[in-house]
Amino acid sequence: MARLWTWLRRPGRRQTLVGALSAQATLAIEGVELALRACEADADLDALVERIEQVERQGDTTRLQFVHLLSTRVVTPLDREDMFRFSRCLDEVLTNTRDFVRETRAWQVQPDDHSRTGLEHIRRGLEQLVGAMDTSSGRINRELCTAARKEGRRVREQYDDGLRQLFVEELNMEALARRELLRRVDVIGLRLIEAIDAVVDGIVKRTI
Repeated sequence: MARLWTWLRRPGRRQTLVGALSAQATLAIEGVELALRACEADADLDALVERIEQVERQGDTTRLQFVHLLSTRVVTPLDREDMFRFSRCLDEVLTNTRDFVRETRAWQVQPDDHSRTGLEHIRRGLEQLVGAMDTSSGRINRELCTAARKEGRRVREQYDDGLRQLFVEELNMEALARRELLRRVDVIGLRLIEAIDAVVDGIVKRTI
């Protein structure tokens, strides 16, 4: 978290649209890291819920900052609608990640390996997405976005494999809870893909 606020305090960063988007994605990474910690057998779920709720509120603040910046800019790096959609999907990534941690605590069930692996793919995808954004020039690298999307698609593979495994095991409340957690991870992956699609659409429009 310290790296984000150090970055935000740098001169001129608060006035950068791509910088605000990068900050949103960085907060989403922190959220996913907390979700991965929630998958550990000895996780302090109360503390993790408290922390991820703080991160999610910081994400809301950063998104509001982005929306304000977008409303004041005459010229934007990408199409306004695509940038807005990108920001909204990043916000949904973090919101669903928060819900994953909350649900893990509520059901008192340790997420399975497929959920953990799916979250790892999401984290890598977000890291590639942050790497794709040049906050100084406002440029976004399409190739890195494509690589990030591949990580997002692997989340669905984990979801499908996880469901197959659950269906061959005894159906009980624990299995149902794990299925819901697995589905939540799948939703996070889908929102990540939608975020990437939005920014790639904007890049394509700029090249036409």
